[in-house]
This record gives sequence, C-alpha cells and structure tokens, in this order.
Amino acid sequence: MFLCRILFTFLLLHNVFTDETKQSMTIMCSVDNSGNPELQEMPSATSTTPTHYGWKRCVPKSCGEYPVGTNMTAQPASAVVGGRVTLSCSEGFFLNGPGSPNPQCLYAGIYEEGQICSTIGCTTCPDFVDDPYTEPFLPVQNGTNRVSCLPGYKPWPSNKSFDFQEHCEANTTSYLLSCQNCTWWPSPTLSAGQRCRIQQCRPLTALDPYGITKFVSATTSHQLEPYFMDESILEYGDIIIVNCFPGFRANSSSPDAARSYNVTCKDSCKLAGIQNCTLVRCPLIEPPLHSSFNSSAELHHGDALRISCDLGYKVSGTSCAKEFDVTCSDGLLLGLKTCVPMQCGCGEAACQAFSKDAPPYDSFAGSWTPETSVSHGQSVEVTCVTGFRANEGNFSDCSFDSSYTATCNDCTYQSKATCKKISCGNYEDWPLFNPGTMEVVAYEPAMQRNNISVGGVLVTRWNVEYDSVVSVRCKPGYRARIVGSSKVPSLQDPQSFEVTCTSTCAFFPLYECAMIPCAKFFSSGGTIGSSFDVPEGGLTEISCQQGFKVSGTSSVDCKTVFTVSCQAGIVNSTYQSCIPIDCMAGDRCGTGTGGLCDFSTLTLPGALYIAQTLKDSKLLVTCKNGYRATSSNAAPTCIDPLTYNLTCDDCQFNSNGKSCLPITCTQLMIPHSLPFYSNMRLNDTK
Repeated sequence: MFLCRILFTFLLLHNVFTDETKQSMTIMCSVDNSGNPELQEMPSATSTTPTHYGWKRCVPKSCGEYPVGTNMTAQPASAVVGGRVTLSCSEGFFLNGPGSPNPQCLYAGIYEEGQICSTIGCTTCPDFVDDPYTEPFLPVQNGTNRVSCLPGYKPWPSNKSFDFQEHCEANTTSYLLSCQNCTWWPSPTLSAGQRCRIQQCRPLTALDPYGITKFVSATTSHQLEPYFMDESILEYGDIIIVNCFPGFRANSSSPDAARSYNVTCKDSCKLAGIQNCTLVRCPLIEPPLHSSFNSSAELHHGDALRISCDLGYKVSGTSCAKEFDVTCSDGLLLGLKTCVPMQCGCGEAACQAFSKDAPPYDSFAGSWTPETSVSHGQSVEVTCVTGFRANEGNFSDCSFDSSYTATCNDCTYQSKATCKKISCGNYEDWPLFNPGTMEVVAYEPAMQRNNISVGGVLVTRWNVEYDSVVSVRCKPGYRARIVGSSKVPSLQDPQSFEVTCTSTCAFFPLYECAMIPCAKFFSSGGTIGSSFDVPEGGLTEISCQQGFKVSGTSSVDCKTVFTVSCQAGIVNSTYQSCIPIDCMAGDRCGTGTGGLCDFSTLTLPGALYIAQTLKDSKLLVTCKNGYRATSSNAAPTCIDPLTYNLTCDDCQFNSNGKSCLPITCTQLMIPHSLPFYSNMRLNDTK
C-alpha cells in the first residue's frame, strides 16, 4: 500500500444567492528521497460529493505495457514504479543478451533494458528490420555492424527525448549494431538503442512585410504574415507552397510574376527555394488627356497618386471636381478617370472658338461652329469679317481696327469692343452727291440713326450701313452715267441708279447725273457768263453781275436771277439780259446789289481826281499832292497809298472808312554851319 501525504487548504466560498458555503482543499502526492514522485494524481472513478465538483486521488505511477520483442511475452504486462515484469520466450527461442530477464519500472517512467529472445542454434544474423530508414547492408555475425541512415535521416537514441537543435547539429549519419548469437544489440525498444530519425526544418516565419529574413525555432509562435502556409514542423523532403499576400509577387515586382513559390526541407535542416515576396509595381501612369501630376508616375501596391485636370477641365462623372486619386492595387490601377471640358458655371469652362467662316457680329450673342475650344483665361484675337470693325460703342467706320482681343471667362468671351457693321455715312453728304442734279429716293434697308459724341456733344447722325443700297434719281434734264465717262447723255439713258455701301466705307459704283444737252443760251450782257448749257426738260438759273438787274423788272422789285428752260431742243426765256442798276433813275434794289450812284452829290475832301465810270463795280479815287489815303485818324505818311476805291451799293457810296488826309514830313536836321531858321513841321508843302 502507498501512503499519500495530503496538504489540505480550505477555501470558504459563500453564495449570496443560495446561501451555500463551498469548501476546497489541495492534495499533494508523496515523493521519495530522490525527489521522484511515487504517486500521481488521477481522477476518482466516482464522485462522493453532492455538488459533483469531482475528487482526485493518489495512485501509483506506471511505465505502461512492457515493449516485448518478437517471440516474447511479459508477466505482468505492465508495472508501476519499482515493480518488475518477467520475460519469457516462445518455443525455439531463449532469453539472450546483456539485459535483465526481469526489467524494472524506473522513476523516469521507462523500463530498464531487458534481454531479447534469440533462436536456439542460430548461425546467421537475421535481416535488420527494426530500423526501416537505413541503407541496405550485409550483417556480420558475432561482430559490429555500421548502419547508415537514408538521406535526410540521422541517428537518435530511442530512449532520449527528441531535441531538434541537437539532432540538426549532429555530425554523424550512422550508428553501430552488434549481432550476437543471431540477435541484434542494442535493442531498438530499449534505452541504449539508436535508430535513424528524419531530419526536421524550422518553420517559416517572416519578420518584415516583404520577405523571409530569418528562421526561428519551433518553440517560437508562428506568425506567417505576409504568407499563407501550414504552420506544422517540416520534415526532410516536405514541400510547402508559400503564397504571397495580395500586392506581392515571388522575387519580382511585375504583376504577371508568380504569386507563390515552393520551399523544400533539405538535408542538414536547410530550407531550399526561399524567395522574397516583392511589392508589386503597377504600370506607369500616362497622364490622361488634359491633366497633369507632380509626383512620380511609378506606383507600387498601396501607393496613390493625385491627378489634377488642366484649366477648363473637370473629372469625368463629377460636377466640377478638378482632382482624382489613382491607387495601385495588386498591379492594377484603380480610380483612373478622364478629364473632360468643364460645363458652364464651374468657373473655368472653355469657350467656343471663333470660325473664320462665321460672322461674329457680336461675341456675346453670335452663333458659329467652333473649330477648337478656347481655354478659360486664354485671350484670342477676334478678326471681324468683311464689313465690320471693332468698336466699344454702337457705331463703326473704317477708322476703327478690324480686330479686337477677347478673353474667355467660364464659357463667355469678355471684351470691351465687339464687331459692329461699318457705315458709309449719309449719301447726301457724299462728295459726288450734287443736290442740283440728283435726289435720294430710298435707302434699303432704312438708314440707321446713331447718336455719337462730337467734341463732347451728343449729335444724331444718319448712317448707311455696310451692304445697304441707296436709290438715287437724276433731276429732269439729267441722266445717270459713270463718273469720268465722256458719253453724252440722252433721253434714252437711265434716270435712276443705285449705289452700295462697301467695306471701304465708300459708296460704289461712282455715278453722276449729267445734263442732257439741248441748246446754248447766249446772254446779251450783264450776266455772270455769256453762254449757258440748258438741259433738255430742265431749267438753268442765270445770275446778274454785281450792280446789274434783270432787264424788264421794276425799280423796286429788282430781280438779279432769271431762268432758262429747254423743251425739244428749243431754249425758252422771258428775260434775255441784265442791265445796270440806275440810282439816278430811281432804282433801289437793296443792299448788296450794287448800282450806279449819283456823282452830283459826291464830295471828297483832299481828292484830286474821281473817275467817272465804274470798273469792276468800283470807283477809283486819287488823292491830291501831299495827301494820302488812310482809314485811321493818324496823319498819313508818304508810304501810304495815293488812291482808294468807292463802291456803289443800293445807290450809296461806300469807301470802307477811307479818305485823303495831308501827309506829315519828317523833322529837318540843319547842319551847324548853316543858319538855323525853324524846326517846325511843314504842312501843305510849306
């Protein structure tokens, strides 16, 4: 009987809900003087407590069943510490060898070495079958045999706990066996025997996220990131597949490289085929059209790149976003978008371009087919089409530039000037327009009215715009012909013509109204000119000279102009000539008409001679000797004129303020040798 040494520890537990009190105790099994336990704890087969917590008890420590060899039995089959078993052989065999026929169960939990059963009368060692991992060899009877392990195996004592490190570092690959009396010694089932044991490799563990850098022992917890693999111990010849995490490839940054590789456990505990899991590189990013970025275009797994759209462009699929991020994920570029033209209202939208074939009359309201878009903030030179000039106001002519600069601002062109239709002005102000021979009939379209500033004063100006047509009609007796033509007009020639306002701000073609010749009228005198052309069906006005009136008119109603007509080539006129205005006869034709004044009442002091006839409606007056003509009150000198003119206007003499006054001589300087008479000035030649 075994005695147990029991240490009781009571623990009082009180349950406030059930008002129960529970007790516990600690039991320690006894040991011998060497410190080896003689007894071990075992659960009780039955429970004696009402709460079924379970009891434990101290029982003898066992070595288990004895490992009997071939043709052998053991009685009893097992023993506890200190106990023994008795070995016996089958018929034809006997106990043999240095071991004990009664092996004892040791404190270590193993049996001491026992004898084996050998064949009675044996002459040859049997084949060695106890170690299947050896190279084939020929046994030597009653001698020592060297047994070599297969590749990947090394000897290890059968009764020794396995040590990975020690087994790996062992230098031998064989062990010795003795065959005595047809029996192999030492026995593999006993403590002294060695057998070939397969080599093991340490498990894989990665210490960084990109590849294997170090092996760790089997006792270290296996952290396999970034690999997916079995954590079990590897034995010689085992092959494991290492799968790299997404975003990594075996020994390559190419996304097309293998995602996994094989690692083989080789001889001497070495792993072969180890590679690095390398971070995958995505294809180089080509900037999408109308975009740019500042950093490198080379991205690895997990990297991101921000791309910005150019001015006037936005990210596709967004309202007005200017930027987007592209991410490299396992060799693929995610989030790649395009940049498309901004819509109006985003603040940077492009403007439509001007086309040379379209009329940009007004850059804010015109419509045309764009050739290319104009970026926000970009300035373009707008060239006006024919007939238009750039102007900030509502009026243009050829003095303005033919182009202006416009800047695109979010779909809208901004500029001070726009293209306005040019104007040729009013045709009645045209130098070739003669109101005596022609008249304007119509403007098509109607002539425009413009208010313009002239010298700071706002005035109204009527203008014929570009490409407008003016209809003109010649007056009776006149016909239209091209300016410069020598053709003599006739009644069959057109009486009307049209001119157009051209891009040079001039009217074209150049027409004039030429008189249809009839017969000449010859004056009998007193008229301005002596012969006159009278147009067919028209009238010609004839004016009298200064101081003349139309013959046959009264003294009071003095006509100075009469008309001559032509019908069917015959000249008709009521009056034929002009006669002098006679003041003495009572003519009073009014200021500016001239006439013959009455000389009987004319008194001119200082005048020596007065002409009795008019020359060019003037009367020449000559001053006396010692007098000169002057218009001031100051005394004249010898350099003043000797004569002046009198005119007769409405029977009144007019000298324009001039008269004959005595001259004043200069002071007389008398030499010292001459007698001095007087220093008085001399008047009247004295």
